[in-house]
Amino acid sequence: MFKTNAFEKIELGAGVLLNKFTSVDAINQETDIICATRGGATISVPASMRNIAVDGVRTNTVESYVNDGWTPTFAFTALTADKESVQMALGVADIEDGRIVPKHDVKAEYFKDYYWYGKRSDGSSIVFCLKNAISTGGLSWRTNDRGESESSITLTGNYTANDQDTAPFWIEEIAGV
Repeated sequence: MFKTNAFEKIELGAGVLLNKFTSVDAINQETDIICATRGGATISVPASMRNIAVDGVRTNTVESYVNDGWTPTFAFTALTADKESVQMALGVADIEDGRIVPKHDVKAEYFKDYYWYGKRSDGSSIVFCLKNAISTGGLSWRTNDRGESESSITLTGNYTANDQDTAPFWIEEIAGV
């Protein structure tokens, strides 16, 4: 037994990682797609939940829960090995004279918004935005004999000091186009 609309909102395919998103019609596959990927993406949005301990009140009481924040991530395997994707994987790096140069100082410009866009079975789509994101996993590059090199990348969304009440991600459902 299953719901009659069970096949309406099923995510199809691996989706695509974007460096900007304004609307479905505005996606430019030459400039907006970050890189070729393999195996799709893992989008994780865990909350940092805890209970306030009060004498005489049981643990896991509804009123005692506090969400200290969110740690959203996009994890994916990149096949593209251009300067921009390697710089993104390193997180803290500049491109200088054609070289990717890792840095120690973390500049505000390293934090960017990234988007994952996917289509669904009913013609609608969904977008996840990771705000103020930076690579937190560094560069992990695996080469393959008779195959393609792969780079594992994890981007993590971050709060800003000026806006600690807005979660560093959003999700939008877009009607079919």
